Amino acid sequence: RINKLIKSQVEQKTAELKKINIDLENQIIETRNSSELNNRIVENSPSGIIVFDREFNITLFNKSAWDLTKVSQMPKNIFDIKLFENILQDKLNKIFEDNYKFINREITFENKEREKISYRYNIYHLYDFDGSIRGAILTIEDVTKELRIKEQAHEKEKNIALNQIIAGLAHEIRNPLTS
Repeated sequence: RINKLIKSQVEQKTAELKKINIDLENQIIETRNSSELNNRIVENSPSGIIVFDREFNITLFNKSAWDLTKVSQMPKNIFDIKLFENILQDKLNKIFEDNYKFINREITFENKEREKISYRYNIYHLYDFDGSIRGAILTIEDVTKELRIKEQAHEKEKNIALNQIIAGLAHEIRNPLTS
């Protein structure tokens, strides 16, 4: 009788463990899928994504960041790249403070060929599980073409307005002359 009771309790606990095991396997699969999705998003992002810790050591450097910086080997520190050094030089004391955000900032940088290139960047805090800041995420993109197009559109609008003013002046001058 005691054996039957123990056997039924063992079977019950075994069934519970099997259910917990299945749930755990499903969570592992879901975590892997989520991790794979995050990796694909980061790697295929058109923006350069660089993750660095509080000592400014790079922990992630996506494909777009490689293309943007044109470095030949993986940099160890964020300051190994002149562009990032220029971005961060005046923000060192503020980067890891909770109340500071660096969203949609722009910087113009002159490359080796003396061409001016404009970049738009964001710096986000990277938090630990306990809520403390453990690093930062820098996203950056080349906006040189976008700014040139905006500048050309602005010039075109200025020219149109100027032409309208000139046409109005010519009309006002012609009226008294005609009469």
